[in-house]
Amino acid sequence: MRFWTRLRFVQRFLLLASLVTIGSGCGSQKIIHTPEAQSTQVNREELRALANKVDSSLAQGDLVNAQREALTYRAQRGADPNLLAEWRRKIWMISESWGPHDNSALAKREIKSAVAARKKIYAHERKMSHEAFVKWLGKQGATATEPLFSKVDVQDGSVQLWVTNQQMPTLDFNMKTLAEINDAVVARCGCAGRTNVGTYDTGFPVYLVRLDPDTRQSQVIAMPR
Repeated sequence: MRFWTRLRFVQRFLLLASLVTIGSGCGSQKIIHTPEAQSTQVNREELRALANKVDSSLAQGDLVNAQREALTYRAQRGADPNLLAEWRRKIWMISESWGPHDNSALAKREIKSAVAARKKIYAHERKMSHEAFVKWLGKQGATATEPLFSKVDVQDGSVQLWVTNQQMPTLDFNMKTLAEINDAVVARCGCAGRTNVGTYDTGFPVYLVRLDPDTRQSQVIAMPR
């Protein structure tokens, strides 16, 4: 009799112990932070911080820093392509009006003088038809085997040029060509023309060329890449 009593006591004890174990497991689950999860969280925070920097620079019209930060963001794992596309659009839009904004009478006279000089130097290019000028642009910086620019778009007072990533080293040694192109644009429009160069690698501008009223020369501005 004592044996069966002792057996029932042991069975009750084991049952109670199992219920306590199950209850404690359901009440609180331990979260394990793996290195992969921690890395993902850090990556998200870095992307968020970079995105905030880009937006801040764009709001201030700081084109150079906005592009530098956007390209840093682009190189990160998990970069949002839609966000990059929006920044790219804004950077190109700002670049159209980017450059010297001195509206003083002296600056206007300097620009007028620079325009007049280029009309004389580029008299032939100034009289070209639109189609002939596009062809002329396509020949600038070209080698015997291939052109420097893969696409040329001419608007009123503005030229948009595109280069492939493979042609970037060649372009980097053609700063004089870019200045001469902008000089021809100035001569044709009779204004402070704009020349923009972008690369298909990132879709962002790599060079902006503007007429500087202080030097009366077309200045080439290198953008971050």
